[in-house]
Amino acid sequence: MRHGDIANEVHGGSLTNRSTASIATIIGRPADGVSNDRLADAILAELADFLDRGPDGDQLARAAAQYERDWLWELSTTSGRSDAINEAWLLHGSPGEVNTHLSRVLALTPDDVRAAAARWLDPAATYTLHYLAESPR
Repeated sequence: MRHGDIANEVHGGSLTNRSTASIATIIGRPADGVSNDRLADAILAELADFLDRGPDGDQLARAAAQYERDWLWELSTTSGRSDAINEAWLLHGSPGEVNTHLSRVLALTPDDVRAAAARWLDPAATYTLHYLAESPR
C-alpha cells in the first residue's frame, strides 16, 4: 500500500477503552479510479500479511521512533504529564510507571508485536464502513 497506486492515504489509530474492548481503526482514501471495495480488500490483505509475518526491523524502528516522539511530546506539558501519571496509577497501580513506560515500549521486538497482533487483531471481527459522496466531485 505504501508504494502502490491504490490509495491516496491510509492510516490507523485506536479508540482505547479502559473498562471494555478497544477499537482499532484503519482509514483509507482510494486513489482516483479505485473502488472502495478494492481498497478495503487490499487493506484487509495487508492486515492478514501483518498478522502472519509481523513487522520487520525497519518497520518497528519507524514505529518506535514515532511513539517515542509522541510520548515525549505528551510529557512536555504539565497537563500531559499529569494525565500520564494519573493513567499509570489507574492502570498499573503505580504513578512511577510513567518513568519506565517508554523503555519497556522501546524494548519490544518484532516477535512481541506479532504475538500482540495475533492476540488482539482478529480478522473475523473486522467491519467495513464506507463514507460515499452523494454526488461525484
